[in-house]
Amino acid sequence: MVEAKRMNLFLLLTDFFEKLDGKDVIEFGSYRGGNALFMAHVLKAVAPKARVYACGTYAGMPVTDAAWDLHGAGDFSEASFEALSKRRDKLKLKNLEVVKGLFADTFPGIARKKPSFGLAHIDCDIYSGVKYAQGASVPLMTQGGYVVYDDADAPSCISATEAVEELVMARRLHSEQVWPHWVFRAGL
Repeated sequence: MVEAKRMNLFLLLTDFFEKLDGKDVIEFGSYRGGNALFMAHVLKAVAPKARVYACGTYAGMPVTDAAWDLHGAGDFSEASFEALSKRRDKLKLKNLEVVKGLFADTFPGIARKKPSFGLAHIDCDIYSGVKYAQGASVPLMTQGGYVVYDDADAPSCISATEAVEELVMARRLHSEQVWPHWVFRAGL
């Protein structure tokens, strides 16, 4: 499944990104940074001025709501900000910014830079994270930009599914893809 999702990200970045005005990428929930590193590497070739912002706690899940979420605080705690930063530097990916902390604490600083996102990769698995990520990133999406949900259809992420459904119902959106990711287009 990971391979199909990475192939899908590759296709979005290489075949459809060229037409977008804004090409920065925001990733909510980077875990060990594999997708962020991959996207930064691809963008280095196809959109050299674009930046990838890889947001996460890099210390595991924050406090979760057991009424909503199957994941609990501390899940995925083997992630490491330092390890990802070292890997980024070794690969010379100057277009990748690793952002450590809770989304609500760190994203406002990114938003002040006034990026125009061509892709929002939402991979945070819990209700509060998905709600925040889509609410914060969608207003900064370039016309026709891609909002991609990584695990919103996974059995352990049912609250993430609920957050996506709420967005779809509130904004009357139609998905462009449902496999291997849920993909929606901004402003169309």
